[in-house]
Amino acid sequence: MTSKAQPRKKPSVAVARPMPKWVPWAALGLVVITLVLLAAAIPARLWALLTARPFKGEGTLSLTILHTNDTWGYVYPCG
Repeated sequence: MTSKAQPRKKPSVAVARPMPKWVPWAALGLVVITLVLLAAAIPARLWALLTARPFKGEGTLSLTILHTNDTWGYVYPCG
């Protein structure tokens, strides 16, 4: 008596699911709700957020480096 060997099945390949159609609408709704709440709470902040201009520098900066050979972690290097 011989047994009949059954052929092996090929492993299934995982198929990536497409993004649901409601995701962009949910993101847009979240943005709209955020803007409405921001406008209702603080109108000046919303206006400033929408009309933001690049930062203008006030001139050159100066940096003072204070060197100490303190190894104990004291915050007053000259005392």
